[in-house]
Amino acid sequence: MSITVKTIKCPECGATLQIEEDRSQLYCSYCGTPIIITNENEHIIRYVDEAEIIKAETNKMVSLNEINKEERNMFNVKILAMVWGASTGILILITILLVILSLNNKGYEIAIMIMLMITGTVGIYGGVLVFDEIPKKQEEKEKIRQGGIRFPRNLEPFQGKDIKNVEYALRSAGFYNIICINKHDLTLGLMIRHGTIESLSVNGIVGSPSGKIYMPDIPITIVYHGR
Repeated sequence: MSITVKTIKCPECGATLQIEEDRSQLYCSYCGTPIIITNENEHIIRYVDEAEIIKAETNKMVSLNEINKEERNMFNVKILAMVWGASTGILILITILLVILSLNNKGYEIAIMIMLMITGTVGIYGGVLVFDEIPKKQEEKEKIRQGGIRFPRNLEPFQGKDIKNVEYALRSAGFYNIICINKHDLTLGLMIRHGTIESLSVNGIVGSPSGKIYMPDIPITIVYHGR
């Protein structure tokens, strides 16, 4: 029984290979590259990059994990919001009940005042926690996961500090897109030292960045007094 053999070239190393007509896959005998023949008539060869396949599979799994994690976080926030809403509602109903009872009976004033304080505390601080503090914490964790850096807490107030010390602290923290602007407003420098900071802005905003999470490449501009 005769075997029909055809000749193909390895897409990786260019070596000439021989393969039986009825085979659809082989490995290059020179470099080990796996090859799949996808069109038998035209002998079109597709190079199987296993590393890329594994990378794509890994990226897919990571993406799915991130989606699941985000969904879990959203679910937890919803649960907390429901607990907060139910607790606040129950406290309001109890307070209303006490007010109704106080119309016919005296002596509920203190209980009403206590319930109002508890309801206000749970309603206000619970709402801030559920809808502001927890989402902020989750956002910070996500930024840190993506490579974000926490702005040093011990640098404020910036005014009056030496620019070299502040710049060194920022670069040590991991920030590198730092622009230092000399005002050239000093002559003798008797009242104000050369290099004294006038202002610091992060991404064009002058404020209080201490403790906040930023990406390492965020623009930081320092304006200082100098000769």
